[in-house]
Amino acid sequence: MAGGGSLLQGLPERLSEETHMRVYRAEDPVTCVARGAGEIVADLDRYHQVLAATQRGALAARAH
Repeated sequence: MAGGGSLLQGLPERLSEETHMRVYRAEDPVTCVARGAGEIVADLDRYHQVLAATQRGALAARAH
């Protein structure tokens, strides 16, 4: 889990019980999403094929 909500007491355990799936909390859930987004932005050429564009062809046009 990521984000501040994952720090709510008992939430990961409850979700695990309700979904019958393992639930893991990120090591630093409050900042992990921002740090991950920063990694993507820092290396857009590497990740452009897996990113969703808000406009069709926006990323494809950028790649050429």
